[in-house]
Amino acid sequence: MTSDPGPAGALRAPLWAVVKNEWVKLWARKRWVLILGLAAMVVVGTLFAANTASQVAQSTQAQAGALALNIGQLKAQMAQARGKARQQDQIQLVQMQQQLTQLESQGVTVRANLASNRSALAQLTGVSRYPIEIAIQADRYDLAHGITTMSSRTDGGWMLPGIVLGGAGVIALGFLVLLVVVDNVAGERQGATIPLMFLHAGNRVQTFMGKAVAVVLATWGLVVGAALGFFVLGGLMMGFGSPVEPEVVGAQYGGAVTNFTYVSSHVTILSQAGFDVWAVVLACLSLGVWAVLLVGVSTFLSSSGLATGIGAAVILSAQFLAQLHSPLLLGDPALHLSLMESWDGSLANQLQMGSATLTTGALVLAGWAIAALGVGSWKFSHLEP
Repeated sequence: MTSDPGPAGALRAPLWAVVKNEWVKLWARKRWVLILGLAAMVVVGTLFAANTASQVAQSTQAQAGALALNIGQLKAQMAQARGKARQQDQIQLVQMQQQLTQLESQGVTVRANLASNRSALAQLTGVSRYPIEIAIQADRYDLAHGITTMSSRTDGGWMLPGIVLGGAGVIALGFLVLLVVVDNVAGERQGATIPLMFLHAGNRVQTFMGKAVAVVLATWGLVVGAALGFFVLGGLMMGFGSPVEPEVVGAQYGGAVTNFTYVSSHVTILSQAGFDVWAVVLACLSLGVWAVLLVGVSTFLSSSGLATGIGAAVILSAQFLAQLHSPLLLGDPALHLSLMESWDGSLANQLQMGSATLTTGALVLAGWAIAALGVGSWKFSHLEP
């Protein structure tokens, strides 16, 4: 690979100085997009989660009211029943009272849930047992850590960052990164400022790498800022929940489209706090690659509008093409923006492909990152001033 060393006598600045310079330019151009975009995402995402939690609470309250009414009617019926009929009513009454206690406490008794799962497991055979086995492992984890009731207030505090950064919500961050990064080179070409930059650039490849590092750092700042925002605002609005409650990851999937099943119960159980931390780490990894990819695309375009359109099309491609269930889709970088979905099996479930794993996603993103850095730096070094 060859590169233009710049004008004769130009000094090669250290990489950190190039990164600092690119960050200063990025902040000057995009600071309000960064600040307002991050604030809007945190507020809207938290309000959406709070609204969902409120609807669940209202539904729970309605179920409790209906159950209390049925208990009253059953008691009146028992007053007139005799013998075996009264004994059956008594059993039903105990079950309904237990359900009402759980609803009124807005939680699920872990021991009762474990007993129910064990009962269901005893009636199942074959691969269909695995989902129940995973649920049983989670119940045992709860009891081993002193959790006897799982609160229904699980969308706030500890859980909300993991939900957003470990699920489809990370696509919103992908669009925000797109708005911040897409004109990194294309905007300079469009604004005719790139000749001035080349005049002072000691090494074009190093300048390109400085741009890439600067946008990756900005992206990581967005991810960490979003995680903290969701944690604090979600906790204030809905409670902080338990950082110990379990999340299951590492489930393996397989089977044909018409016969989709679990094929492995070998899973990893993370605490809620651990799940959130891993969601942040994986979001930093995937969105960092996404930012580098956008910088690479930007070097080939002289219009920031066209670069934005191409980036948006790539993100949306994963949403529209996922229903095709083709293994070729695994090469789409946007499909792996939510890497936690590859780890917890959600992506494999959606695509009905057992090969949609965390390892696959990481390798695909690594390939795109290497390609973007290689091709992008080559193109950048051959741009006409």
